[in-house]
Amino acid sequence: MVTPRGRTFCYLGMEVPSNELIWQNSILTSDHSLVDYADVAELKKQVLASGHCKTELV
Repeated sequence: MVTPRGRTFCYLGMEVPSNELIWQNSILTSDHSLVDYADVAELKKQVLASGHCKTELV
């Protein structure tokens, strides 16, 4: 039997344990908006406009 891993609400099937297993880390739900592609594009634009060269950014 393969032991399910990950968040318990993602489990499917008849062999899903009814209790949370001690070795599983619970993943908290976020209380803020997540980063999307537009946020990444804006950050990239700001970094490129900063005037720093690649070696300074590393």
